Amino acid sequence: MITKYNNYRNWSEYENTLAHLNDLTGITIYLLSSDGHIEGIISENDMALQLYIASYNRLKKTIQDACFEYPAFLSEEHGASYFSIRMSHGTLLCGPVVHLKIKESSYIDQFEQSELSVAEKLRYIDSYAHTPVIDYKHFIELAVMLNNLINKQNISLNSLVRHKRLFNLKENTKSFSLSGDRSTQSQFPFEFRNTVIDAMRTGDSLVLTNALKQLKSWRVDLVSRYPLKSSKLSFAAFAGLIMSESVNAGLDGNLAMRLCEYYVDWADRARNIEEIYGTFIKMLYDYTDRFYKQRKQQLSKLSAEFEKYVYSKANERISLTEAAETLNVSPQYLCKKVKEDFGVSPNKIIHKIKTKEAKRILKAREMPLSEIWLHLGYCDQSHFNKVFKKYTGITPSEYLQKS
Repeated sequence: MITKYNNYRNWSEYENTLAHLNDLTGITIYLLSSDGHIEGIISENDMALQLYIASYNRLKKTIQDACFEYPAFLSEEHGASYFSIRMSHGTLLCGPVVHLKIKESSYIDQFEQSELSVAEKLRYIDSYAHTPVIDYKHFIELAVMLNNLINKQNISLNSLVRHKRLFNLKENTKSFSLSGDRSTQSQFPFEFRNTVIDAMRTGDSLVLTNALKQLKSWRVDLVSRYPLKSSKLSFAAFAGLIMSESVNAGLDGNLAMRLCEYYVDWADRARNIEEIYGTFIKMLYDYTDRFYKQRKQQLSKLSAEFEKYVYSKANERISLTEAAETLNVSPQYLCKKVKEDFGVSPNKIIHKIKTKEAKRILKAREMPLSEIWLHLGYCDQSHFNKVFKKYTGITPSEYLQKS
């Protein structure tokens, strides 16, 4: 069904193409002027206009972010996604879609638990029957195909990835209470995304573990009357965000997309919330391991030699000046290259390797706890304890008790 408004004639040459796209996918297509006013809607949803009006403030940035070469994407915490395409006389906005099948009762509950305005909640709920299910990869491919067709471009999915034009999550959403004192709009910790991404991109599982310990009081239940389906929908939104920001952080785009599809599919088969939570944790550690392996492959010879040097000197006090002299470079250049390759300073590399060695000694019980700090070249036990806890989240004595 095509609804025409003022200046619809600007879109007449694309009418058949867009109508055919709507027939094939069921996706709602908004035809917008350059300032965001609606000039036409192609949709079977009678509430499409009201949904756009109610959601405009949340969609505005996505509409503005589209450029003539690349589409723009938005993934909302409640699970709905959009893309927009800039044209010479306006913008196409396509959506909403969701990325997992979900029953109407669960869909309604997902929005009732959200912090959207009442008008937005009602419009999304009213639009349930006309919200198509399209997985992430096909949704992105659809945007690329339509952009190429309309704007006579020849961009590929890989170029979209390289230019970091994938999903963005809205920044102005309210965070939720980790204590579980009140209901929240999401079962996944969206406000921790920067902490999680920063931890993952180090490629160090210890850093990720410490980041996740911030979520120790985070509850995954009691936030919904239909917690399983709502959690699956939220997981899909979070997985898309992790995929996008992992690509932005330098992970191979095709690999990130395959991981996203794999874990969304895995979560969709979960029989309870605990399985979804387990999938969430496994996904984060998998991404972290991929970052580690990719970083290993990309390390410069200098950084690889520095890492090897630190391992060989793990039981000594390591001087950055002496390390640079051994490697025939200046300390400043060594710091620059290590930071470029590892994403952290040389001192952090030293502490992480010494901590790893300390864990090995503690687990093997090779020497008394009181002697380890001296063996690893620390100036005193207090400093060693502080470093160990920073990288493991617990003290050496606590680690010894657990091992």
